[in-house]
Amino acid sequence: MLEHLVMAELAHSTPAPRARRRGALAALAALVAAPTAAPDLQRFDGPVSDADLLAMCQRWLVRDAEHRRLIDLQLAANDRGDHATEKAIADALVADVPGYLDLADSIFQIQPRTREGLRAQARVLTAWVDDPSSNEEVAAYNFAEYVLNLLDGRVA
Repeated sequence: MLEHLVMAELAHSTPAPRARRRGALAALAALVAAPTAAPDLQRFDGPVSDADLLAMCQRWLVRDAEHRRLIDLQLAANDRGDHATEKAIADALVADVPGYLDLADSIFQIQPRTREGLRAQARVLTAWVDDPSSNEEVAAYNFAEYVLNLLDGRVA
């Protein structure tokens, strides 16, 4: 079902690659609303170390870069009419989305205890929002950017 949303988004998207990628990501994110994947909000019983948070953030950023790479390949396949490749990539993305979203949920449930943990979490947030379109996304992106600038000494 989600695969059809991704394919429909690609078929009706604008020619701008960033907008097309955002549309494909939005279609993939629709999986969150699916009743089959309820979030586990009670996953952490105690404190999580910043070392664990840093590792989780790094894993998510690598996974996010791979999602973006695959979406770009999927868009290229769509442009050249290679529907078999497009479908195979969509299937791979759809299969990974629950874990990708679960990892992001886990990251955002943790309260960082060090500057490095806060910096890593802010980087994940800026990558997560990437191209803000709603007021909430703009606020989250701007706040995360401010945190990064503050931690890097670019804000007084």
